[in-house]
Amino acid sequence: KWIYTTGAVVERDTTGKALRLSGIHMDISVRKQAEAKLNEERQVRDTLTESIPGVFYAMDGNGFFTFWNRNFEQVTGRSAEELAHLNALDLFEGEERDHIATRIRQTFVDGQSDAEADLVAKDGRRTPYYFTGRRIELDGQPILVGTGTDVSELNAAELALRRLKQELYSRGMQARADLQSSFVKLRDTEF
Repeated sequence: KWIYTTGAVVERDTTGKALRLSGIHMDISVRKQAEAKLNEERQVRDTLTESIPGVFYAMDGNGFFTFWNRNFEQVTGRSAEELAHLNALDLFEGEERDHIATRIRQTFVDGQSDAEADLVAKDGRRTPYYFTGRRIELDGQPILVGTGTDVSELNAAELALRRLKQELYSRGMQARADLQSSFVKLRDTEF
C-alpha cells in the first residue's frame, strides 16, 4: 500500500517543543497504480512512435506540431524546440504548400487524407515524401496524427522503369520498321 502522510505542529510549549500534532494519512494506492499504468502507456506510445521507419507527427487544428518522433527531427534538420513552434506548412513550398494545406483541412473534415510532396529541410534539401494523416480525439480536441515515408527510391525506380519502357518501345518500333523493310526487299527480290 502507498500512504501519503502530512502533518503540522499545532501547539508548542514555551521552549518550542511540540506538544500536539495534527496530521492526515491517506491511502494513495489507487492513484499510484493509475500513475504506473499511465507511465506504461506512455512508454508503449513512445516505443511505437520511435519504431516507425519514417516520420511520425501529430498536429493541432491550427497546423502546429504537438509531438513527433526523432526521425522527424533528423529529416527536417530541426530541433525539438524549433518543431514545437513550427507550423506544418512551413515545411513545404509553392503549390505543394497549398496542396498540403488542403489535405490537412480534408483530414480534419473527413477523418483521413494522404498526399505526396517534397518536404523541405532547414538546410533547403528537398525530399519527396508520401504522407498519411488521420484525425483522432485527444483530451476532447481533434488532432491529426500521421506518418511520412521517403519515396525517393520509389520515384527513382519508377523513372528508370518509364525510361526502360520507352527504350523498349523504341527498340520494338525500330525492329518492326527493320522487319517491314526486310520484308519489302525480300518481296521485291522474289518477284
